Formats: sequence, structure tokens, C-alpha cells
Amino acid sequence: EELKYSNFQFGINPSTTIVKDDISLSIGATLAYMMDSENSKNKFYVYPNVKASYRILEEFVTAYAGVEGKLIQNSYHDFVADNHFVSPSLLITPSSQTYDAYVGIRGKFLPKVSYDAKISYSSVDDYAFYQSNPVMQGTALETTEGYQYGNSFAVIYDRLNTINVYGELNYTVSNNFNIGLNAEFNGYSTEFLEEAYNLPSIKGMLFSDFKIGKK
Repeated sequence: EELKYSNFQFGINPSTTIVKDDISLSIGATLAYMMDSENSKNKFYVYPNVKASYRILEEFVTAYAGVEGKLIQNSYHDFVADNHFVSPSLLITPSSQTYDAYVGIRGKFLPKVSYDAKISYSSVDDYAFYQSNPVMQGTALETTEGYQYGNSFAVIYDRLNTINVYGELNYTVSNNFNIGLNAEFNGYSTEFLEEAYNLPSIKGMLFSDFKIGKK
């Protein structure tokens, strides 16, 4: 049968920023309204949006911290971009990042070498996990669609709690070229699922930004 879903979101992000000497403080909130027109359900969300930083030693050491939240509008387009093997039979609903609390330190080792280190803890309700679809058995094979031979993924939802440790180094070669690398380590816990399906415990990236001409 056809799967029908329709979600509409509206949000505002009021905030105020205070800057004094080496201290910067931003205090605000995210107010979001979600309307599920297919099931005639409406819900109002309030998320924290607080960020602070303190420059300890000129441009070499800056400590920062914050707690933020948001309502994530999932879509089939986004799922396909992330995983090309999802089936067309997905039930799609928004995810609610209740909070993402973090504390870190950033700055420079040398004039051309910068760093960023951060530890965070976040909680997301209705996080979308990819789970492989089973192979249809017996007489069901006679009417099986092309994505029902164990070659596709479904989406299932559960609460996801994540502790993340992140580090990055960046080297500025010139005004037009820089290179860097980062790594992050993740620990997960879920409410109902046995594990956080198909999420990496370790991620790393080598990246570069460069300008070829004036434009």
C-alpha cells in the first residue's frame, strides 16, 4: 500500500549576544512547531541555544562551550543522498535533537598551525537508523519488487545518545592554500535497539582548501 506522510515545520531562533573583553556569550533558544497533517498531530518544541567562549591567551588558546538543539526535517532525498540503497518504502518522520552539549578548546600552536579539540554529549529522539531489509521467502517471491531481495535498507527510529571526542589540526600554507586533518571517536547507546546500527565508532578526514584564481 502507498505510504503517506506530510510534515510541516516552522521555527524561530531568538538570541542575544554579549561581548566583553575576552568573553563572548550568546543566549537564546530555538522554538519549533511541527504539524503532521497526515495524522492530524501538532507539536511544539523548545530547544536551548547557548554558546560561550573565553580567550585565555591571545589567539593561541580559547576555551568554548555550549548546548544546542534543533528539529531535523528528514526527507527521502536526504536518505538517498546518504545511502543509495534505501528502499522506496520508507516511513519518514522528523528527528528531534533534544540537546548537544559540548566543551572544547581551540587556537594556534604556531602562527600557521591551528587546532581544535572538543568533547560533546548529545541526545536525539527518533534518530533514523539504516537496517537491511530481509529477503522475501516462499510464494512472496512471485510478487517481490526489485528492492525486496535483501539488497536494500529500511529506516527505523530510536533514541540515540552519543558521546563524541573530536580533534582537528590545520596548517595554513598561504593565503590561498591550507591543509588539515581531523578525527573523531564516538560511543553510542540506544533505548530499544540492540546497538546503533551502521554508525561508525571512528571517523577521520584529510582535507584541503585552495583558491585557483581571484574568483
